[in-house]
Amino acid sequence: MAHRKVLAALTAVSAGTLLLSACSSGEDGSGAGSGPVSLRMVLWSSNADQLAMFKEMGKQFAAANPTLVKDVQVTPTAAGESYRTVLTTQIGGGDAPDVGWLGSGDLVDFANQGALVDLAPTLKNDPGFDYADLTPAGMALDEDGDKVWGVPFSTSPGGIFYNADLFAEAGIPNPDKMIADGTWTWDNLARAAATIHEKTGATGFNIAAYKFDDNWPELNTIWAGYGAKPWNDTGDTCTFTEQPMQDSLQFLHDMIYKTGGYTKPGETPDFPTQQVAMSSTYISVAGTLKDVPFTWGLVPAPKGPKGAIASIGQSSIVAFAAGKHHDAAAKLVGFITNKENARKLARYFPPVRQSLLNTQTLAVANPVLTAEQLESVVIDGIKTGALAPAHADMGKIQTAARAELEKLWKPDADVKQVTQQICAAIDPLLKD
Repeated sequence: MAHRKVLAALTAVSAGTLLLSACSSGEDGSGAGSGPVSLRMVLWSSNADQLAMFKEMGKQFAAANPTLVKDVQVTPTAAGESYRTVLTTQIGGGDAPDVGWLGSGDLVDFANQGALVDLAPTLKNDPGFDYADLTPAGMALDEDGDKVWGVPFSTSPGGIFYNADLFAEAGIPNPDKMIADGTWTWDNLARAAATIHEKTGATGFNIAAYKFDDNWPELNTIWAGYGAKPWNDTGDTCTFTEQPMQDSLQFLHDMIYKTGGYTKPGETPDFPTQQVAMSSTYISVAGTLKDVPFTWGLVPAPKGPKGAIASIGQSSIVAFAAGKHHDAAAKLVGFITNKENARKLARYFPPVRQSLLNTQTLAVANPVLTAEQLESVVIDGIKTGALAPAHADMGKIQTAARAELEKLWKPDADVKQVTQQICAAIDPLLKD
């Protein structure tokens, strides 16, 4: 989606304030002619090992560029604070960081409102960076024509964890067996979920991150296989009323209210405690399953009418236009995400670099997963998956759509009518 829309407002700070801050950050934002500068990077991780890694990268960057950078300060968001609120407050108050993390939704917000530095001149003109090594699918939101607003450091496709013991108890083939005989489809997942619920009492299937709330973009887990999208490619027209979306929502509605295979509103079944047989979530969950008292597996998304397509969650490293040192900041982004450092990042986050999409690299961060699981879920998912929906002013769109989508979660709901109401609610926001 081209990042062409202007964001009306950002949390805690107006768009005008952000733009003013960006424009008043210095003569040209480069910091040129002022001697070595101090850079500040913000992130939301509280993991001590991750923070130590980024701080060490900052020291190495400063040491390699002594005439450009004096030091790099790495500042995590304090526990209990909203990263976005802290970030926008700093920018609006004239204390903008130079570099930071942004989730995909926020990246689109910031890019559309002119709050990010274009990294293309720095990254594409640096042969050592090897821009061509970045997977095109993984860069879909970070690129906007010839401009580059960020480089993903975490590109995590969703997979489906399953409890093999519950499948055995229900007397039906598990997902790996279905994959082997070519029957792993969304329809067969629904049948298996209903059978398991009937015979074991466990919830058959859930999308772990979606709790019938504002996080409805997680439904992309199902939408992707149907070829459904919430809006068109230019982002200015709602497409909830199109047939692929209606079919995918009808499928989910039937799982909840007709077959009983999906969790109902208000229920929060947990996979590690065997309350749900299949759970769509991200591979980091594997780390919590090391000592569970049941046999589990991990498989890619089932086939839908448009194929087997994973939903991808993503976060990127960006340089902020309100910062005072654009050139140095862009080079720092390039340094942190170059091949050598991307390998270090891959200890914690699935990479976007093609050269690192191999089972040997990924196994370091995911030792409990098999090579086959890493290949089919992570590597193939990153290469062929679909990024979760993102748009300018995503927060308002999510809230408006949720208010209408909630009407779908009742037994007698009319999918066509609800999708029409969703489009009536969000179309003005898409066109704003």
